[in-house]
Amino acid sequence: MSGKIIIHAVRHAQGYHNLGEEFFHLRDPALTPFGQQQCIERRKASFQDQSKFKLIASSPMMRTLHTTSLIFDDAIQTQDILAIPEAQEISDHGCDIGTDPALLREMTLRNEWPVDLSLVPEGWNDKNLYGPNSPVTGACAARARTVRRILREKGMALSRDTNDDIHIALVAHGSFMHYFSNDWENSTTGCGTGWKNCETRRYVFQNDDLDENAWLVETEESRSARGMKGPAPSAEEQRKLYEKTMVGWVDQGLPDIRYLETASVMPMQEHSRL
Repeated sequence: MSGKIIIHAVRHAQGYHNLGEEFFHLRDPALTPFGQQQCIERRKASFQDQSKFKLIASSPMMRTLHTTSLIFDDAIQTQDILAIPEAQEISDHGCDIGTDPALLREMTLRNEWPVDLSLVPEGWNDKNLYGPNSPVTGACAARARTVRRILREKGMALSRDTNDDIHIALVAHGSFMHYFSNDWENSTTGCGTGWKNCETRRYVFQNDDLDENAWLVETEESRSARGMKGPAPSAEEQRKLYEKTMVGWVDQGLPDIRYLETASVMPMQEHSRL
């Protein structure tokens, strides 16, 4: 392929849990009316022409699916939203625990959102500390790698019969996006994230398809559009920024996800070994 796979990453619009930490207990909350308006404005500002998008993907949580349906309304007239469970938000606060698949299917049908839930299994929303959806940082990084690899695989398949760039959209969550992009710059400007609600950034894959981690790099145009000067930090610089992020998030009152004993908002005894 001569074209590139370009990932348009979008953080979901404002949900009710974003109104304050007193709402973090809400289970899989919806978008606020203001959040819905943010989607309309983002579509007008960044995604008026959606004919180039070959894949629209999203976390299976309600706020991300709703954001996707509002921003990419034109694109999903001809394709379903691919729900990727590993793109869920990282913590085990109620707001970051998704809906069981049967009810999720019912909700998407009720809202007339065309969603492909074939990748979403039973237990995708089980945040057990010892399981694959654990809030512990190692599990978060593994899930982000899975999402990158899925998008790369899908992009490569879509590129077989064309030399054009392949444009893919992914709508996900603020904390998760730092793991997805491996970019920890300015990651404490908001609560658990440096991404604003409904913000979008663009990425390309850093290496070839032999890269097991499927690392991404933000495009220069994307960095410039959000006021960042110069190239992205090096891998070594990102490692240092990651450590600062973990400390900064704890200072914000969030769990210390570096360690099993402190990663959950629930007592350790409520988690059973799988």
